[in-house]
Amino acid sequence: MNKNIGPPIRRIDPKGRVSCCPECQYRDGFHVSLYNPDKEKFSEVILICPNCHSHFGLGWKVDLEASESGS
Repeated sequence: MNKNIGPPIRRIDPKGRVSCCPECQYRDGFHVSLYNPDKEKFSEVILICPNCHSHFGLGWKVDLEASESGS
């Protein structure tokens, strides 16, 4: 499943406040990226730590087609 070029995507449980990196304990939040290697309707939201560059998936998905409607 991981066709990602870069660090592996590690699964984390999105309970509580999701602003601290479980890998390096950086506390000021994450960068956000969208992962869709198979060009499916939904893209997975990936959090990237700006300090250690670890990638995390929480199971969140977004429908990019809906955002293109302009309504």
